[in-house]
Amino acid sequence: MIIDVSPVTNPSPTPVDPLIEAQRLGIARAGPSGPGATIEVGVVTTLEPGQPATVTNVGTGGAAIFDFGIPKGDASGGLDPAQNLADVDDAAQALENIGGAPQETTYSKTEVGALLSGKADTSAVYSKAEIDLKLAGHADIISDETNAVPGDGLIADTSGGAVTVHLPASPTNGNVVTIWRVGSNAVTIDPDVNTIRNVSGSLVLDDDGQGVRLTFVSTEWVAFPEALP
Repeated sequence: MIIDVSPVTNPSPTPVDPLIEAQRLGIARAGPSGPGATIEVGVVTTLEPGQPATVTNVGTGGAAIFDFGIPKGDASGGLDPAQNLADVDDAAQALENIGGAPQETTYSKTEVGALLSGKADTSAVYSKAEIDLKLAGHADIISDETNAVPGDGLIADTSGGAVTVHLPASPTNGNVVTIWRVGSNAVTIDPDVNTIRNVSGSLVLDDDGQGVRLTFVSTEWVAFPEALP
């Protein structure tokens, strides 16, 4: 038996067309580059409140031009103005049903400050009744020697004898004390350690019905004529 051991020569492979092979394998070949897509804003239209917003492409898929429709805001916040007025009327009626609108008495800062500074005990405050009494033009009636405090309004009844009023020893700027005389005897106003402008020593009310409002300004008391309330 004879065995052939000579080398085996393979036949040359058949050339493959790349395009046909790509199609066989389902691979798409890239085509030539086209123009880039563009987007533009077209016309913007204001719509009435409550209308839906709109967006419309008036161009093409590759050159889009978008027109917008935008509704105006609702100035009433979405509420009916007539209903708002009705709600106000209902609230007013409710106040009347529980006794009417509150009647609140107000006082200026100057009025309240002067009254509160006049308390002998600075840890306390005047009651509303006390404030009403003083602001209504009333005053405390005295007939004996008295130490005044800032904010006092004093009517000195001198029908039984002369009366001396001592002004506060440590007043602050703007403190006021008002004193009137009623009766046949004099009222002596002692400034204590301070002075009264244009007065040497104490100020004396010589006439029945005479009054004076003393205001502490800077370093001294300044006197102004004051009529009875």
